[in-house]
Amino acid sequence: DYQRERIYVKSRIASKRDRPRRPTLRGALTPNATIEYQHPSSCPTCKSKIVHGHGKRRNKTVIDLRFTRYGMKRWITRYVAHRYRCPLCRSTFYPPERSWTAKRYGSELKAYAMYLNIELRLPQERVDSSMSKLFGLRLPRGATNRFKADAAEHYRNAYHDLVKRLCSGRVLHVDETSVSVRGTVGYVWVLTSIEEVAYFHTPTREGDTIQALLKDFSGVLVSDFYAAYDSIQCPQQKCLIHFIRDLNDALLKQPYDEDIRRLAKDFAGLVT
Repeated sequence: DYQRERIYVKSRIASKRDRPRRPTLRGALTPNATIEYQHPSSCPTCKSKIVHGHGKRRNKTVIDLRFTRYGMKRWITRYVAHRYRCPLCRSTFYPPERSWTAKRYGSELKAYAMYLNIELRLPQERVDSSMSKLFGLRLPRGATNRFKADAAEHYRNAYHDLVKRLCSGRVLHVDETSVSVRGTVGYVWVLTSIEEVAYFHTPTREGDTIQALLKDFSGVLVSDFYAAYDSIQCPQQKCLIHFIRDLNDALLKQPYDEDIRRLAKDFAGLVT
């Protein structure tokens, strides 16, 4: 707090720290495009052709990005829908062909946030701050976290289809590693057929989840020497990369063991 508490002795002008701050005005974003829905041709309830306007209209503003050939820019779309009333059945309704999203932020903005967070590995708070500065969006704190949740829900069915396809293939590589999530240790498992890959998280390293997932798997399972994979009833192959790592570790720990040195030399000649 030195800059706010230091002593000023040379300046005769009132210090900026003593000046009252002006309230920041959060003006409405100017829309780049306005979409107004047309008068409906009939009542959706009784199919009557006689439909009258009923005064009230509904507005929806969607904040998004517009990608161009050489860059991107902020893009605000304003949707306008009037309310209508049928004099025969007396029902009130908005145009049934409304296509606006229920979310305030569009899919392109969320996709760019996921690119920054996942592909470029920027922290979520840094992504919020970066997009707010670049596009003047004033994103609320935690916006990228909600974008990631929306993306996970959007791709949930695609993820399950991917896992199903992996578990019914001819060859499947599987491995697991420990991770720390908010100070709690868990495990991330990876399933891959070289062309496709899927991940899932478990709180422990117990093999119940992977065993239930692969109970009907009939292809070749490639894994390390973790015992949880041994109970899966299918043809299995041990991963050469894991074997090389374990062999190198044994050679490092026991450099004078002639049997291990001979085994490492023979295996090196085999794989090269």
